[in-house]
Amino acid sequence: MSSDPAGVCARLTRFDYMQRNSSDGEELLQLLAGVLIRLDRVDGYDDLVKRVSAAGETVVPVLREIIEQDTGEPHRRRICDGASRALDAVRDTAEAASGQSSTS
Repeated sequence: MSSDPAGVCARLTRFDYMQRNSSDGEELLQLLAGVLIRLDRVDGYDDLVKRVSAAGETVVPVLREIIEQDTGEPHRRRICDGASRALDAVRDTAEAASGQSSTS
């Protein structure tokens, strides 16, 4: 399911812990986005990328972390590409929203 199974497992473990012990919805969303963006081998991966980007500014740190940790390993290329696409989509949405608010 993932070219980064250790990353998926680490975030799921943290997500489970946070879900039981915290009410920090923003951090839970970031952890979930970190899992979803790493599921690069599932059918419908492009839809997962869109869903992650739909979470908005909250997931930007997660996406930046993935991009910054890119070591050029071929098996992780799709994950980095997905993170880059999602980050671009978040930025595009934010720019469009700020353009609309300045014309209102």
